Amino acid sequence: MVQAIARRVIGPESQDAWDDACQVAFLKVFTRLETWERRCPFCDWLAVVATRRILDQALQVRTSLPTVGLPRQIVDPHPPPLPPETIECLERVIARLSPEWRIAYELAIKGEDRQAIAQALGKSVRTIHYWLAAIREEIEDCLDG
Repeated sequence: MVQAIARRVIGPESQDAWDDACQVAFLKVFTRLETWERRCPFCDWLAVVATRRILDQALQVRTSLPTVGLPRQIVDPHPPPLPPETIECLERVIARLSPEWRIAYELAIKGEDRQAIAQALGKSVRTIHYWLAAIREEIEDCLDG
């Protein structure tokens, strides 16, 4: 389960980082095992802690790597319209969002940063990061399909 989380968060292009991220997650779990309050099944708690640590690890990897001067992608200011099935898929994704996730999504679309969204919803920035990443993945699935 933890490796699946690492694959999903880090992405297939960084396979070398999967094991490192899993190791960081397990070290954190083992050092904080006494904080598990048994309010949920252990695997649920493990998934939450592992996801947070792997997100942290992925962020560190992204910010510590030197950037390469690649040309920016030029975006067409007048892209072609989306196919109807893509629009339907996007509408289904948005309709399935919980009320809190929908608010987070709408605030992000308006350009609010994660800190502002977290404050508006009374959640942690990590939680908002996780929610927006999950929403982005579902949207990308619609756009890739």
